[in-house]
Amino acid sequence: MYQKEITPELIAMSTDVALWSQARYGWFISSKVSDKQIALELARELEQLSNHQLNFIEDAKRKWVDDEHDRPPNVVEFVSTVKQVCEIDRKKRESERLTPRLQYEKKDYAGMWDSSSDEDKMTFFERYDAKECPSATKYFARKFYRGKGLEEEKIAELLEY
Repeated sequence: MYQKEITPELIAMSTDVALWSQARYGWFISSKVSDKQIALELARELEQLSNHQLNFIEDAKRKWVDDEHDRPPNVVEFVSTVKQVCEIDRKKRESERLTPRLQYEKKDYAGMWDSSSDEDKMTFFERYDAKECPSATKYFARKFYRGKGLEEEKIAELLEY
């Protein structure tokens, strides 16, 4: 694997991690080492990661907190956590890709209409979307509503609910 040079972006990322650690835990690595040296050391380690792995730095910080560590990570632990989070994401995406997706299930409006009581048929289109209902079911609904003595305006209103 080739080495990238330490870019300003890597230094900015490593500085962000150091500042996060100092804000959360009060310190990062060692108080004997200057912040600039810490940022450079972490940037050197981050340069070993792929660009894709670098996208998981924020997730790694969240994972470190979620795992309830009572101290900040050292450089090796942090890079390892970034790799773990990236691998977890990869496995999740792979699992989603391999999981069969259910086909959209069409509702059997005709069956629901036929099995509904007269009371339920009067409120059928309040419970189900008339726009999704097939025209054949709407035809029988109109016929039913006319048989119950509803006016055409009221029927049209029910079917447009």
